[in-house]
Amino acid sequence: MKPTEIADILLNNKLFNNFTLNEFTLRAVLLQTSIHLARFDRLEMSNKIVFEEFQKHYEIVNHKFLNISIPKENVNLRDLVFTEIDEITAKTILENYHYLNSHRENSIHLGLVEKRTNIPVVINSYSINDIPKLINICNKSLILSRVFAFSNAPKNSLSFLFAKSRDFIRKKTDVESIYTYINPNLGFKGSSYIADNWNFLMEEETKYVYENDFYHTERYFLKKYGRNTDELLFMGTENITSSKIQLLPLKIFNRKV
Repeated sequence: MKPTEIADILLNNKLFNNFTLNEFTLRAVLLQTSIHLARFDRLEMSNKIVFEEFQKHYEIVNHKFLNISIPKENVNLRDLVFTEIDEITAKTILENYHYLNSHRENSIHLGLVEKRTNIPVVINSYSINDIPKLINICNKSLILSRVFAFSNAPKNSLSFLFAKSRDFIRKKTDVESIYTYINPNLGFKGSSYIADNWNFLMEEETKYVYENDFYHTERYFLKKYGRNTDELLFMGTENITSSKIQLLPLKIFNRKV
């Protein structure tokens, strides 16, 4: 169920009145709810389940946001400075705000920060390409593994950040190409990438995998269990389940540096 569908259910049943939400927290909660509702098939789905999942992730997201400083005001592009983002700051932002709730270690983190406060407003991370089929296309490549923008990020800030990041990578590395994944199940259409002249490459089947009803990435399971999710699911590993609904395939885009 896409975030817009969840919002419609809550709005039509006047359930938003139970929550204190701004644009930023609403988007974060909708994304998390969307990922976790995939644990249920269409026959199990009900307004009650939608509300309960939204409430659970509202409480989790709201608790995180109470403990971390975020940009407070709308900013103009001229008020931002391109810079490398240190590992601790990138980890804090991506593990708390990005819908995957994780960050890739040993990545190049680049972003736009406010001149006045030095607080990041937009961030993207470039990671080692360890995907065989993409390495076969270009072995001198990176994966744009994380992109996050706070709700006060100015229009076109992502395209500006992408361009600045490519300049940085071109000067610092011998990388020739960048790949990234778009998840249409969450309503992402890749508009920022298309505007930045990225090219659609291929699709890849996907599923969500959960531990104790909470979603985690493939790398989380590999690191914790030493096995990939297909093996863990085949073995019937306790407390590990996968999405029940048929998900749309991920879209892979690429861009020359």
